[in-house]
Amino acid sequence: MQIDFTVSLIVFIAVMMLVVARPRHFSIAIPPIIGAFILIFLRVIAEKDILYVISIVWNATITLIAIIFLSLILDEIGFFRYIAIRITLYSRGKVRRLFFLIVTLTSLVTALFSNDGSIVVMTPIMYAILRETGAPRKLYLPFLVSVGFVADATSLPLSISNLVNIISVGFFSIPFLEYAKIMVLPDIVAIVSSAAVLYLIFHNTFPSDISLEELPRPEDVVKDMRLLKVAFATITLMITLYAITGYFLVPISFIAVPGVALFYMYARIRTSIPGKRIVHNTPWEIIFFALGLFIVVYALSKNGLVEVLGSTLSYFSYLYEPLRMIVDAFIFSFLASIMNNLPSVITVNLTIIHLHQNSLVYLNVLANDIGTKFTPIGSLATLLWMNILRQKGEKSITYRYFVKIGIIVTPPVLVLSVLTLWLVQMI
Repeated sequence: MQIDFTVSLIVFIAVMMLVVARPRHFSIAIPPIIGAFILIFLRVIAEKDILYVISIVWNATITLIAIIFLSLILDEIGFFRYIAIRITLYSRGKVRRLFFLIVTLTSLVTALFSNDGSIVVMTPIMYAILRETGAPRKLYLPFLVSVGFVADATSLPLSISNLVNIISVGFFSIPFLEYAKIMVLPDIVAIVSSAAVLYLIFHNTFPSDISLEELPRPEDVVKDMRLLKVAFATITLMITLYAITGYFLVPISFIAVPGVALFYMYARIRTSIPGKRIVHNTPWEIIFFALGLFIVVYALSKNGLVEVLGSTLSYFSYLYEPLRMIVDAFIFSFLASIMNNLPSVITVNLTIIHLHQNSLVYLNVLANDIGTKFTPIGSLATLLWMNILRQKGEKSITYRYFVKIGIIVTPPVLVLSVLTLWLVQMI
């Protein structure tokens, strides 16, 4: 057991170092897959373990791919840009007002299209809005950083808002509306506190106004206005079906996949949708990254990590609430920050079962949504965001700068959200 744990730990450290360094910019999926194969070859992981991991993540991964695919379709027809331009016009060129409106929009996109989908569509749109308004270069940093941080910090409200949420909801058979009832209020607090802290950090860099003269009309960026209306109706219908079928514990992917497929076929009929480009831009590497990393971390969990984490949580069990919840949240956040929140949430879920403390489920989700921003490897959304920034030639947001901002932003948002969760669960 000790040898297997040591081997698993060495493989995990090597995998995460390669994910961060990404020599020659190879796919982030390659290190976890190689690590998983090494553990299989060394017989640290058996076939039954792989099947168990797949049984945990299949629904979440398929749902995430479907939601991102939908977000890319909507992006192609101008859905998100239409809303972004309307919001920019509503700001009347006032940068401070625009900042809070963009935070609100990002949180809404995150709620409906997941944190990963939000990053994929909102980051390029943010670049376009800033470029078309002639915003000074110093304004790019606060707006891009805000999108990157808010997409994770506000991914609490619905089970579809984060892969972490989907995994936990499936793991503990939590209905869609029951989950939302608990997490909506902590999410609102996370939105407000994130906006407040980010504003305090960046407000001195804000000019008073930006020009809106070069912005296109919202209607001009939409390929088909009728299709736009159908898109709103489709999103509403899918959310309604998630809620209804959630009572019967129907896997979310059973609604997401056919819903997205039907909308895609209708969109192809109504207008020219570049199907090949959408398929190409869909981050398929997420599947292999998640599966490989899950296997590597499951090897750690199976061979001793669950017991170590369980002992750590038991050590702080004497603390009174809500202090104990805050301490546990920071432990979960630390775990997510060093191993990524996807395997982290599974590790803690296994520990929760080991300790028979199902009351920690929501706290685990919250910490693995919000508390990932201490390091760039904390969430897949952050890795995707950093990759987009690299492609855009953005050099000001380095890993060191990210950690600096993360240490300032994450603790207050995490603590306030945990306190809100405590109050909700007390009622």
